[in-house]
Amino acid sequence: MNADIDLKTLWNNRSAERPDADKIYLSAQQAARKAKSKARLLAVTMGVMFLYMVFVWRYSGMEMQSSKIGLCLVLAALVILCIRKLQFISLLKKTDIAADNKQFLQQLLLIKKERDGKERSALAVYFVLLVAGMLLLLYEPVMRMSPTWRIVVYTLTAGWFLFAWFYLRKRGIAKQNAELDKLIAQLKSLNEA
Repeated sequence: MNADIDLKTLWNNRSAERPDADKIYLSAQQAARKAKSKARLLAVTMGVMFLYMVFVWRYSGMEMQSSKIGLCLVLAALVILCIRKLQFISLLKKTDIAADNKQFLQQLLLIKKERDGKERSALAVYFVLLVAGMLLLLYEPVMRMSPTWRIVVYTLTAGWFLFAWFYLRKRGIAKQNAELDKLIAQLKSLNEA
């Protein structure tokens, strides 16, 4: 029995599994559809919240300017996020899944760049405006409470915003990036094959 194994011959004769293009395109279509529906749902939710906040402004009888300024900041935050989501939807609509692999890969890389840059900055502006607005909006009703309840309300509010910023936001971004990175990696392997 010959113990000599020619590794170079084995390496050159190996068969590489070619990625299934149809499967990749199907998953890309599903991901694009899912992203569009999520963005639309968020835009509609922000629109409903905007209408609710206008209703609150109209019928709550706020007397202090801080409450009115806070409500304006919350409304501005909702408008900014809604506009950004609608821009993202239009970018997704421009994505041509029927394009060849390289063009589609370039479109996905553009979406990733857009998401990393503009969407994160819009989310940061949204969050700052929302926090400032909510704290100002809460000032009037909280001033009517006892000092103990003031501390409780502001502590819970601040705790929720910190949880949302440091945990939920990062988790959501990581989940979105994982889906997009998976598609990009599949398309890159398809282009290399």
